[in-house]
Parts: sequence; C-alpha cells; structure tokens
Amino acid sequence: MIATITLNPSVDMRYELGELKLNKIHRTKDYEKTAGGKGINVSRVLRLLGEEVTGAGLLGGSNGEFIRKRLKDLSIIDEFVSVKEETRNCIALITKKSASATEVLEAGPAISEDEIALFIKKYERIVKDFEFIVASGSLPKGIPNSFYQQLAQKAAENGKKFILDTSGEPLLHGIQGKPFLIKPNRQEICQLLQKKRVSQEEMIAEATKICEGGVQYVLLSLGREGAILITKDESIRAIISEIKTINAVGSGDAMVAGITLALAKGYGIKDALRFSVACGMANAAEEITGYIQLKNVENFYNEITIV
Repeated sequence: MIATITLNPSVDMRYELGELKLNKIHRTKDYEKTAGGKGINVSRVLRLLGEEVTGAGLLGGSNGEFIRKRLKDLSIIDEFVSVKEETRNCIALITKKSASATEVLEAGPAISEDEIALFIKKYERIVKDFEFIVASGSLPKGIPNSFYQQLAQKAAENGKKFILDTSGEPLLHGIQGKPFLIKPNRQEICQLLQKKRVSQEEMIAEATKICEGGVQYVLLSLGREGAILITKDESIRAIISEIKTINAVGSGDAMVAGITLALAKGYGIKDALRFSVACGMANAAEEITGYIQLKNVENFYNEITIV
C-alpha cells in the first residue's frame, strides 16, 4: 500500500554529549549508527506501526550496503537502485545539558544520467503497485530540482497519492506537480515566501493558496507548538502538551509516517492529524532518530487537543 522514496539516504551517526564546546575534545560511550535519510526514517516508523512498506531510492558503496542490511533487518522491502558513488554520512550531536541537536549533513553522491534513468524505470513500476508514495528529503547532485515535480505528476497520472516532504527549490518545484500532501515547517514556509519570519496567519494563508493550486493537504509542523492541517476549505490545529524532548531529529518524518498511514486507513482529517502529531511526539521522546514506541503514540494521542 505504501512506498517511500529516499533519493539522498545516509548513514546516520548520533553522538550524545553532556555539553558541546568549540575547540574541545569530546568523548562519549553513548552513540548509535543507523540507516538514515528522511524516507528511510518514514519507512522505519511505518514498520514500527505494523505496516508493510517498500523503500526505493539510490544507494552506493559500503554505506549503501550497510543501509541495505538494516532495511533487511527491519523487513523493509528493498527496491533501491545501486549507484557508483558512496552514499553520504550525517552526524547528529545531541547535548543533554541544553536538550539540543547539532547536525552535520554531507551533500551526498553525484548521480549520473544513466542512474537517474534506472530509478525512473523502477519508479514507473512503483506507481502502478502502490496507492501512497512518500518522497522525502534533499536531492543529491546530478538530479534536477524539478525531479519531485516529475514524480508527483507521474503518480497523479496513475491515480496515486504522492506525499512530499522536502525544502527549498525541490519543494517549490514539487508543489507544481500538485502532490496529494506536503509537510513544510515554519522555516520552509519562510523560504517559499522569501521572508526571514512569518506569522501563523501568513503560514495558513500561504498553505491555503497552495491547496487552491491543487495540493489537497498541507501539514504545517510547528515543533513544540504542534501542527496545523490545511485544505482549501478549512484548517485544523493540534495543540500538544509539554513533553520532555530527548531527540527531536526525525520527528517530522514520524509525523509523515503517521499521517500517511492514517489517511491510507481512512481516518478523518482530525484523527489523522492527531495520530500524525502523536507519532512526532513519540519520536521526540526517544534517543534514536526515526523511532517510536506504540505505547507512547497511544499516550500522546490522548493528550492532543484538536481545534
């Protein structure tokens, strides 16, 4: 039912530190190496929610092999295309003292035209087999900013629902493909409007305009302020209780997994928003990126107010 697309996956290294100081040596015994990239995080959360999921995208080198092994361990069906250059590394430095995360993200490999063609061939099969297709994350070198637009249009031509979570130019172009749902955060709306700051009213107005242009849903993720789900006709907000945040990295991916599964199962938009936000909160309560516990999802679900 659900396939995910990760065109710029990564091997994610998480290091937990007491505090982070410049020009100092930091030692830690608390670290984790995982298969990463936004679409893979979505896949992992979907599996933890009990959903069968297929992952596709681009993988290369020893990092690519590491990710393939982790996908197998998670029972995620592997439809990734092999590429010549090495899949990237991404580092997250988590500081306990300030409950903050500092990320270092490599740009990723350069993708050739032949490798793009191989992926497109595989994608043409995916859009025939899956009802929901989730494309997440940045684009590696060699892939044009309009690529997500192309994928969204192909999904629509086949009557399938394309969900997009990206930023910058790929998001700007992707919206033109009229995806079923997009999930921008405040910073990404600022980029679209070319402003340093935006009010909540400005975000809702921009999201409504996007929906009037053909996108069915815009899910605005607002961090500690919850989230807003917008259609061309209405907007509803999820207000969350204060929680102890351990690692918020990947919470947006958990939200995408949650709302995709909820909509796939036919939830109404209020319950879909509540479930999505509960998944994001459950991720923030964990040390591992893109990870949830069902009991936490259930508990947080009951604490969310929809207005």
